[in-house]
Amino acid sequence: MNKVNKKLSFKDCQIQNESIEWTNQSKKIIQQYFLQIVKIEPETAKLILARILNILNQGESFDSCDLKNIICGISKLFQCNNVYLRRMIYKVLKVMMDQQFSYIFTQSIIRDLMCTNQFIRLNAMKIIPSIKDESIMFQLQKYIGAAINDQNTIISSTALIAAFNLLNRFPNIVEKSSSQIIEKLTVQCDVYAFNLICSMKQVSLSKFINILHQLIKQSQNQIMKIQIIRAISKISAQNKSGNIDQLLDYVKSQVYYQEPMVFFEVIKQLILIDNLTNLQLQPFIKILFNNLQNVENNIEIFTALRIIKNILLIPKRKQLIVDQQLQQIQDFIFSPHQSISSIAIFNLILSYQNNMIAENFKQLYSKRKQILQINFLSGLLELITRTGLYLEQIIEFLNTAISEDSEDQIIFLAIQIIDLIMKHQGVILLESVKPLFRLTENQVIDLKLFAIQVIHEIYFKSEYNISNSTTIKEHYEYLKDSLYNNLVSNIESIFGEQSGFQQFSKVGDKNQINI
Repeated sequence: MNKVNKKLSFKDCQIQNESIEWTNQSKKIIQQYFLQIVKIEPETAKLILARILNILNQGESFDSCDLKNIICGISKLFQCNNVYLRRMIYKVLKVMMDQQFSYIFTQSIIRDLMCTNQFIRLNAMKIIPSIKDESIMFQLQKYIGAAINDQNTIISSTALIAAFNLLNRFPNIVEKSSSQIIEKLTVQCDVYAFNLICSMKQVSLSKFINILHQLIKQSQNQIMKIQIIRAISKISAQNKSGNIDQLLDYVKSQVYYQEPMVFFEVIKQLILIDNLTNLQLQPFIKILFNNLQNVENNIEIFTALRIIKNILLIPKRKQLIVDQQLQQIQDFIFSPHQSISSIAIFNLILSYQNNMIAENFKQLYSKRKQILQINFLSGLLELITRTGLYLEQIIEFLNTAISEDSEDQIIFLAIQIIDLIMKHQGVILLESVKPLFRLTENQVIDLKLFAIQVIHEIYFKSEYNISNSTTIKEHYEYLKDSLYNNLVSNIESIFGEQSGFQQFSKVGDKNQINI
């Protein structure tokens, strides 16, 4: 083994192999370097620190005596102000530093936290979550609080992340910085700051509520108000004390301010609060529809209609929408903006009562504009996906309203609806299969194939035995006869190798097909 000099060359420090001998040799080089260190050369020191990280990443470790000597040696490197060396120091300390050695670096970390060099301050802040000694953390708390409101956004965000990581271990220390966090939120709506505030409710809900009380008095930022309203809505289900009433009053008060997005957020969150009855919510719904009547901004119209959709999707809130208000929604189905028209149609679909659903479907679908019919069928698809309601009524509607002469996109949506009903319901309704056979009469080959594919899945992949159904079998035989000539070249690629249709494409004689 080569003799180790005080000044190590790059070749000496370079990683050459990963053998045990190399590891032991490296440990000796590292220990001799720190024992013999006189003048700090940043490049050599960085290579030594890199070798330490490499040893640790291989699963090797230093015994306690060697570790103490190395850590004491690393503390000497703080005398050098090279920012890249300092970064390597903190990378090593993050992996090596144990509670019993934390005190060695306390003063060095404090000096770095007060350093004018922003890069050094940033690296010092990153090491704080790795410190496990509570007495040291009490010394560092004021520096964390000061860094939270630092003008440098990166340092401020790093301090908030450090506080977030310390919250579970040292909640009292983080709580002392709550005034700085609130100050940060009143100046700007910082995501990290608000996430930290919200995380405090896991430690102490009462303290979190007290912080919210302070925030609602100081915050004027529109985005911040929205975040506060969402937080109040979430904790309302967890807290039954009177302390929450003032927060709910704050939420209600925001309805009357001229801030549309805050207003919409208030209505959206109020309908989710179980403690509020429909009678208490009725005035806010009236304000929502009054605003909807006067607003001209399409984004605000769409947002209002989405909130109405949320109301209709909650069974106990559905009664909040009265007939007069439904008429107001119906005016939007003719909007030139498809997104507004679609959501208005979906809201009307949700509002229908059970005893009149099929008739209402026909009435709404009878609007002669094709785009409205497409939006209506898209609404039915969403209704099935979200709720699984009115399946039999939808089938009844499709049987009477959709024919083989309908527009291609309408037929495509109708087939999708039938397919989704089958998958959602899990049983085969004969009435729901009939329109599929009728739709195969369409002259567009892609639509024929799509209808056949759905029939194939119903017939071959169902868990239920339907082969004895005479009606379906007759339709199926008819399908083979009528489509044999123009589908024989395409059928195998559509239905796969395991389907009953495979024989159809290979044999060439429709009379030999087995169902």
